[in-house]
Amino acid sequence: VCSSDLVQRQCTDKLCSLLFLICNGLFLTILFIAITQGNINKIVQGTDYNGNVCGSGSPPDLTISVDEWHSRTSLWFPFSYDTVAKEFRVTSALEYGICVQDCNPANRMQTTYGGTPNSTAQTFAVYLHSSLVFDRCVPDFNSYNCPSGNCTSNDGSNDKLANELGFGNFFFGLVQQVYSSIWITLMFLIIAVVVCFLWIILLRRAVKPVVVAVLALVLVVGGIVTLALYIHYKNLQGDASTKDTDSSKLALAAAIIASALLFLYACVIAYLWKSIMLSCDIIEEGSKIIVDIPSVMLVPIWTSVIIFLNLVTAASIAALLYTIGTSEMVDTQVANLVGDMVTVKTHKYVRAAWVDYAQGFNLFMMLWLLAFQNGVAYMTISLTGVIWFFSAPGNQKAVHKSPICESYCIVQKFHGGTVAFGTLLFTIVAVLRFALNSFEKKMNKTVKNNAACCLLLCCANCCLGCLDRVIRFLTEHGFVMTAMTGANLISGARESVSLLTSTPAVLSINLISDVVIGVSRILITLLVTACGAAALNHYSNDSHVTVVACVVVLAIGTWFIAGTFTRVLTVCIDTTLLCYSYDVKHNNGADRPYYSPDDLVSHIGRANARHQSKHSDKEALLNQ
Repeated sequence: VCSSDLVQRQCTDKLCSLLFLICNGLFLTILFIAITQGNINKIVQGTDYNGNVCGSGSPPDLTISVDEWHSRTSLWFPFSYDTVAKEFRVTSALEYGICVQDCNPANRMQTTYGGTPNSTAQTFAVYLHSSLVFDRCVPDFNSYNCPSGNCTSNDGSNDKLANELGFGNFFFGLVQQVYSSIWITLMFLIIAVVVCFLWIILLRRAVKPVVVAVLALVLVVGGIVTLALYIHYKNLQGDASTKDTDSSKLALAAAIIASALLFLYACVIAYLWKSIMLSCDIIEEGSKIIVDIPSVMLVPIWTSVIIFLNLVTAASIAALLYTIGTSEMVDTQVANLVGDMVTVKTHKYVRAAWVDYAQGFNLFMMLWLLAFQNGVAYMTISLTGVIWFFSAPGNQKAVHKSPICESYCIVQKFHGGTVAFGTLLFTIVAVLRFALNSFEKKMNKTVKNNAACCLLLCCANCCLGCLDRVIRFLTEHGFVMTAMTGANLISGARESVSLLTSTPAVLSINLISDVVIGVSRILITLLVTACGAAALNHYSNDSHVTVVACVVVLAIGTWFIAGTFTRVLTVCIDTTLLCYSYDVKHNNGADRPYYSPDDLVSHIGRANARHQSKHSDKEALLNQ
């Protein structure tokens, strides 16, 4: 079996490795083209109606000096109100950006500055107060200043403006809100990392008390909720004005449903109690790898850094590709200072057809590279666990010098093709799901009115989701077998299925352990998010909207941080169980000694005994 010796290893899945290298070469080619032909400043600083980047260069035929042009670094849009249609003129305004010094001038007017081919300057009234976000003057929808009292009603105008501005305005506003409380959010994200470390240590030392406390807490909270609903129902029944109303019936129905769910939860816990305790024992065994080799916790950290760099690269390519194209001048109608519609020239980018294909390939490679980095981390942790498991028979395991670096080098040198093959399958399914969701959004009106189409799309989504889970299960366990035996992905996945089906008790324990770890991840997220929300509400002077935005960001960040740490433990458990199954199958305890620790053998032995007892009881019942 695998040890630190590299003699028995060969490069696996070479064709997929070659495909991965070719795709990366094409990806780098697109990056080079995007850097040489694109201009990121067109997005960062914005372009005006002439197609010039605000505050950059020396555009010809301007009616202002070069120094004044360089001071105009903010992009403003001439939103005006149509008193007849009672709505903002949004589309034309967004096509006619003006570079300005101040989003909210004292005279409430903004003036253009000529340029080719707009030789005549235009003056526009400022009807909306704006905030500067990423060099854009983002309007405040509630600050509309009616010109000369002509607008009697602007109901729905703000919603239309918000919808027209779309994601960009919402994103800028969200970033601005989060930035105002960034230090508190970052502090609690660091606390989340500390809590996850403590959680790993706690699971190693006292996993059973923790699990019992969590299960009891859920039972108590469920009982309190059920009792509160019943008391609310009785109070409604005691009031003559609410007796036998829909509210009282709804409260009774909620109390019945809550009590039924609570009873079902208690029955499931009672039925699976021994299995849950065995899963706790297995979690303790899996955590021994982390305790003996604490540097394994560095794997998700450096993986997160590499993933972040990949995301930045992909986002930069997408932005640069977006700016590649030819600029054409088109006629646009906007309202001038007195409200009359005038025709002006404004630029419009026309992108080449290949840019859309390049954007699609960029998205595909981003997903593949993210999955690849996660796959390398998974196999690195697995190989570290395998080397630890088979380092010596019995309980006394030997820890090699620099085991993480050794495992990482082995994965990159010999099994990069296997990781690329497995993650390519992930990526293809992800792209299919993305395409299906995009198609569903485009066909939204048809889907709502066509039950058959809606059912077909739901079934397709469900099938792709199931396919994704099956592929992930087989691929991840195939990674473990590749780390263990040096086989390719298909052979490793086949071997892992054979091992798991030969020891069904191991498979059931593995599933329950995943549930226990998943619940722990949820609890960590809820705990840190609740504490962060309380701190933000107490120390932040911003609005409740700002607090909610920060809490959402904190919850998402904590969820991913907790997932990073729980992932390490999950991989260690999967590796330990598969190593045990392989050890039992290929060793005999005599000339080939068993490598499994005594506690692990005892725990799985009890699980096998319970499984055989249940199987015997079923056979006896069927024979009667």
